Amino acid sequence: GLRGQLLGSLELFKTGEPLRRPGDKLRALIAYLAWCREPVSRRELVELLWINGKLIHLRQLLPKAREWLDTPGVLEVTDLDVQLHLETDAAAFTVLCENEEYQAALELWPVRGGRLHQQQLLADVQPPTEKFRDWLELERAHLAALREEALLALALQHERAGEDDKATAAYQDLLSLDGLAEEACRGMMRIALRSGQIEPGLSQYETLLQRLRREFSGPVEPLPETVRLAEQLRHAAAQTEAAEPVPLPDLDAVNATFTGRHAELEQLGSLLNDAVQRVVTVTAPAGTGKTAIAIQLARRWRTETGGRLGFIEVEHCPAELSLPAFAAAELDVRLPVDGDVFDLLA
Repeated sequence: GLRGQLLGSLELFKTGEPLRRPGDKLRALIAYLAWCREPVSRRELVELLWINGKLIHLRQLLPKAREWLDTPGVLEVTDLDVQLHLETDAAAFTVLCENEEYQAALELWPVRGGRLHQQQLLADVQPPTEKFRDWLELERAHLAALREEALLALALQHERAGEDDKATAAYQDLLSLDGLAEEACRGMMRIALRSGQIEPGLSQYETLLQRLRREFSGPVEPLPETVRLAEQLRHAAAQTEAAEPVPLPDLDAVNATFTGRHAELEQLGSLLNDAVQRVVTVTAPAGTGKTAIAIQLARRWRTETGGRLGFIEVEHCPAELSLPAFAAAELDVRLPVDGDVFDLLA
């Protein structure tokens, strides 16, 4: 059958073989009809294709279109309108995006050097009128935005699945299309922070900052969430540059004298053994033995279960880090991109 390629250059294929290239006017007509996929009035086509055109001009062009397509039933012409029945990659791309099948959708676009190529919709079609040009620029912008949304969604899918290499490739494709895409920049920074690649993460932030200031000719700042990620990267860099890191203290090394409070200890033990309770917080005035009872409870739990425990001084948590993020850094574990961090830390 006949199928059309609109993503990138305009090409029509019949049984897998490309049709010969027709004149610019006929290409513009087929391009518009293939994109619309619905009946288009003859008057609208005349206004799009000719300056001060007449209906007779369209009547003279339509037989040439039938001859070029050479496929019965593909071009439907009535006294009022014209419709092209043609399956295209652009239509398939839109449907796949609606179904959240982003990988398959993006594979329909041209690729160059293993990367998504920055080609536009109907890249080689010459607009015959200003009205056609305005229509084409609007549709190109719409499709480019949809492609960037699909790339971002695909990158997030990979990142949530722990597929950082694939997520990085998608973020890089998005940044190659839009160097100011902060969502992609934050994605690269998150991956850098988790993987310990601190310098590349900070370099990504600095590149974004320079692009923003060059684009807007002034001291423009990224979004607050991007700035917070940069601060976390700087904090991680400072920790890396510090002298030999202090090992995580063992419970046995913690000096905590424990006397009495057996009832409280039993109550806390019951809470920890409850499958629903993942995090237990002990609150009391200063100096009443909160640390001591927590240490004693942990030691008992380790003895009974053989579990592995550590002790973290949360009073040293920097103001710019959340408590879960600080605990994860101290324990040298990766926080999930989304979801409940206590599923990992508890």
